[in-house]
Amino acid sequence: MSTRLEKIEEKLRELEAAVPNVEGSAVISLDGLVMASRFRSDVSGERVAAMSSALLSIAERINEELGRGKFQRALVTGSDGFIVLNPAGSDALIACICSKEAKLGMVFYELDRLSKELAEIISGP
Repeated sequence: MSTRLEKIEEKLRELEAAVPNVEGSAVISLDGLVMASRFRSDVSGERVAAMSSALLSIAERINEELGRGKFQRALVTGSDGFIVLNPAGSDALIACICSKEAKLGMVFYELDRLSKELAEIISGP
């Protein structure tokens, strides 16, 4: 029987297999701690987690203040790629780093699917 951590890590591997040009991903607690991650050795999972948690907090606040409904995701774009943050239930979020070649629609689709699966794993027994 797999542990919760093993199940989360497997879901991150599935994301990378399903979406070309994903360069790394992590499941992060809302207080900014890494639950599981898959990044290159030169990327600090702890640093990504802390920044992602802060960004999620700000994005949720902006969304609420401007009356945009329930928060769904945050997207940060740069000249070489983008980062997407999706909630994973009420206790975690997914950060996904992609190259500029990644198909944004595919990333959104897979992250929405993954968010639901991770929420069940995280909140499960």
